[in-house]
Amino acid sequence: MVKYSLCLFFIVFSFCQIIGQVLVLDSVRMQQLNLKYGSLRSYKAQKNGESRRIDIWLPEHYSPKKKYNVLYMHDGQMLFDSTQTWNHQEWKVDEVLSSLLIDEKINPTIVVGIWNDPINRYSEFFPEAIYSDLDTNFSGKYIRELWHQELRADAYLKWIVDTIIPAVKQEFSCYGGKSHTFMMGSSMGAVISMYAMCMYPKIFGKVACMSFHGPMVNIAMVDENHLDKMMLPFISFLKRNLPSQRGHYIYLDRGDKELDALYPPYHKLLNEFISSRYKRQHFKSLVFNEQGHNEKDWSRRLEIPMCFLLK
Repeated sequence: MVKYSLCLFFIVFSFCQIIGQVLVLDSVRMQQLNLKYGSLRSYKAQKNGESRRIDIWLPEHYSPKKKYNVLYMHDGQMLFDSTQTWNHQEWKVDEVLSSLLIDEKINPTIVVGIWNDPINRYSEFFPEAIYSDLDTNFSGKYIRELWHQELRADAYLKWIVDTIIPAVKQEFSCYGGKSHTFMMGSSMGAVISMYAMCMYPKIFGKVACMSFHGPMVNIAMVDENHLDKMMLPFISFLKRNLPSQRGHYIYLDRGDKELDALYPPYHKLLNEFISSRYKRQHFKSLVFNEQGHNEKDWSRRLEIPMCFLLK
């Protein structure tokens, strides 16, 4: 009995040590941040031997005595502080969520902002499982010129599910399960969010896909008949892998300016298929006039998907 207890102690102790090493607090970055509401903890996390930044936002009066939903968001460097972003824009996540929480329109929520890898963003966010269904004559230039010879989405999602989610649960007071674990992104971040729910339906119960980037590649590389060559294989993937609507919800939107002006045929196919599987209360699809493909416009309408996910 004593030997068993000692073994159990060392197993638990080792697990806690590993979790503690996953998220390393970045106190230097935290001093540089200009946050209006709540508090932000900035971490460095290891991914395949490299360091990846993770920003975790806690609402005002966060308490370890309460339980919180967790929203995982891609392109984490663009979410909170426009003084730190490349284009001086931000999603205003802290402002929007704080307002919704004060008005009791959403449930208490923690946000985990995962920074992207700029060089490998397309390869990390492209739905890897459809690659084998693409015509090789069509996909060859993407694997060479855009994806750097390697697709990384499955490894990226596995890292989130197997490493980041357990670390967040260890560090913060949050619920587990798909009813309390959500994902959101824009553009290619929207693509990987929908893909994530298909690949991990027991983990992610709701996803928000803003300005879903139907072409799925750099727009300068769009080929002739690209819609059929790219979106039809993705629809086939959804037919096989989209989870049942029970316990699952999808938010989809686009604007009508900039890149979003190119999306109507792609979103038409998505809308037709998803609405054939999900009832209205499980699937919301919207179009926003006079809005484009940028953080400023995403922040203008952020309240809508946040209420869809978090109420």
